[in-house]
Amino acid sequence: MDRISNLPEALISHILSFLPTEESALTSVLSKKWRYLFADRPNLDFDGSVIRFHPETCEREKTQVLRVFTYFVDRVLELQGNSTLNKFSLKCGHGVEPDCVTPWILNVLARGVSDLDLHVTLAGLCLPSKVFMSKSLVTLRIESENVIGIDVEDVFLPKLKTLHINKVMLGKGGDFFEKVTSGCHVLEELVLIHVYSDFWNRSVSSKTLKRLILSCIDCDKNPHSVSFDTPNVVYLSTLIS
Repeated sequence: MDRISNLPEALISHILSFLPTEESALTSVLSKKWRYLFADRPNLDFDGSVIRFHPETCEREKTQVLRVFTYFVDRVLELQGNSTLNKFSLKCGHGVEPDCVTPWILNVLARGVSDLDLHVTLAGLCLPSKVFMSKSLVTLRIESENVIGIDVEDVFLPKLKTLHINKVMLGKGGDFFEKVTSGCHVLEELVLIHVYSDFWNRSVSSKTLKRLILSCIDCDKNPHSVSFDTPNVVYLSTLIS
């Protein structure tokens, strides 16, 4: 038996946690001891964006490959049960069923994830509003190659320090700035890139913000002016066109 296999399982799991989730899963074929160790990790990253198809690949083959990706994510989350999760990173594009993505997000939120990184490009996807209602999140990043939606009813992220949102439609997002600053008591970094909303509060007030980046397009849906009451900001960048 090799020396690594003689190590305690907790140590092996820690070593595997430094590998991408898909690569660490390959170790499951080594022996029975290794079969499920890859799933015993506090950080998960699933990257479906690396899936590329030949132009002549038929739709049936594409569907089968994407189903394997979906099954893999489902299986890993199932193996982990209710264990605490530190980070969950998900990248996926067209072809993955939107109905699969929402349960994944709700699963990790319920398990107290502290770092949530979502880069999703799915037609018809509306992320659950619960991404803005979490007692555990410290870092939240949401990005899309196309505009996805989030119904922002309330914001309660008492531990959140970093919030990045890129190309997202904030439906029902009345007074979004006010909700974020009042619901994120320790927020230090706010980055809004190409964020669309019919309701923008034209003032930003926060005593904790240190970095603020705003980049907005389409003036019909964005404010003509924004005022700032952020005395502790050390970096400010705005681009409104």
